[in-house]
Amino acid sequence: MLRTYGQIEEAKRAALTCQSIFVLAWMHALLQERRTYIPQAWTKFYEFSNADVRVARVLIEQLTGQGGTDWEFIRGLLQFVIYGGRIESQFDSNVLVSYLNTLFNGQKITGQRGQQVASGIEIITADNIKEFVNHTAKSIPDEDEPALFGLPANIRFSWQLTEAEETVARMRNALFQCPDEWSNYWTGPRESAEYLNAVIFKAKSTQEILSASEKGDFLQNPVNLSMLFRPTTLLNALRQATARKMSKALDELRLVSSWDNRPQAGAVLSMQVKGIQLQGALFDGLLRETTSSSPPTTVAPPLALSWMPLDSSPASSSDSVLVPLYSDSDRQSLIASVTMPCRNPDQWNIAAVALFLK
Repeated sequence: MLRTYGQIEEAKRAALTCQSIFVLAWMHALLQERRTYIPQAWTKFYEFSNADVRVARVLIEQLTGQGGTDWEFIRGLLQFVIYGGRIESQFDSNVLVSYLNTLFNGQKITGQRGQQVASGIEIITADNIKEFVNHTAKSIPDEDEPALFGLPANIRFSWQLTEAEETVARMRNALFQCPDEWSNYWTGPRESAEYLNAVIFKAKSTQEILSASEKGDFLQNPVNLSMLFRPTTLLNALRQATARKMSKALDELRLVSSWDNRPQAGAVLSMQVKGIQLQGALFDGLLRETTSSSPPTTVAPPLALSWMPLDSSPASSSDSVLVPLYSDSDRQSLIASVTMPCRNPDQWNIAAVALFLK
């Protein structure tokens, strides 16, 4: 944040403008510091630069200096013109949008005292940059705690585990690696022994699923999608079967999810999925915050998936959040997006909550 203020010339500004610049500097710092916790905080490294925050500051100075402030317009500029163009993942975009929604609004930036950007970090009232520089130096802790970013308290544990796995993988890089041609058939572990073990396991599991489907009781029991080579193929098969039963085109259906052990009302076909891992939160029917001692991942309850017409009633956006379901914790291979009940969707977007098959 101090680097951001180092670019700003000293001049008298409206208190609302100074507060807006402070919030901008705060958000820019958060976007940069989240890169420490890839792939959980961001799925990849994004180059948020000094040029971004400089252009954003100029826009904010022009749009907050007179009359009423159109916060929706400011959020749109920051999202689509300045920061959002660098972001490639929809779920990373949701993080940015949630930051903008919670920070750039008339309830947070008032021109008066009393609001905070994070616990213990107040948005002061002043009409000059120097006071904000002094306030930043005094109030921002030297050590970045994940809570400041809205991230789970146990994210450092997850990050350390990921770093350890990558270190071991780099040490083994030259040993027993799979030929590149193998990935043309299925993308799995890089180590040949692990790859072959996974192939044997999945081949046996696929045969068991085939036997169950031939008996007609495949959808009667929960399915572990990690047993399959290509889980999305099974979801597409469910979509096609649903489309035939409902006499609908494939593009007239959307995937819906339920966590109460019951299929969605009105669903003609439903599939129970088990063995899913949850990262970034705890779940007991509602998403809950983790603690610093929480494990990196927890087992989510069985999930019911079904395909419903586009015009069916969707889950309320105010009490649920769209969460990605990935094949593994690398967050590279997206399988589906499912809704999870919660009380504050923006909080869980910022926390980068995700589900994994393994």
